[in-house]
Amino acid sequence: MALIAGHWASKGRLAGGGVVATVMSNLGLERFLKARKLTLERTPVGDRAVMARMREGSFNLGGEQSGHIILSDFSTTGDGLLAALQVLASSRRAPSR
Repeated sequence: MALIAGHWASKGRLAGGGVVATVMSNLGLERFLKARKLTLERTPVGDRAVMARMREGSFNLGGEQSGHIILSDFSTTGDGLLAALQVLASSRRAPSR
C-alpha cells in the first residue's frame, strides 16, 4: 500500500489525501505516509470496514495488513492481481533518454 500510495500521490491520483487501513497496520506504513504529508485512516479489521471508510472519505486506496488491497478506481473488493499490477507499475522506472 505504501508503494502504491507514494506513486499515486506523486501522479496526483491518490484520492482522499491518504490511505485507509486497519488497526493492524504497522508503524512503518504510518511513518511513510506521514513523511509524505499523507493521512492514514484506521478502521476495525475487515474489508467491509475499510471499504465503508473509503466511501465516506472518498479514498481510492485501502486495505489490510494481510494483503487485501482495495483499489476502488478499479474494483470494490480486494484483488491480488490488480494490486500486483499496481505494484509493478509503481516500481517501474521511467526509460532513460
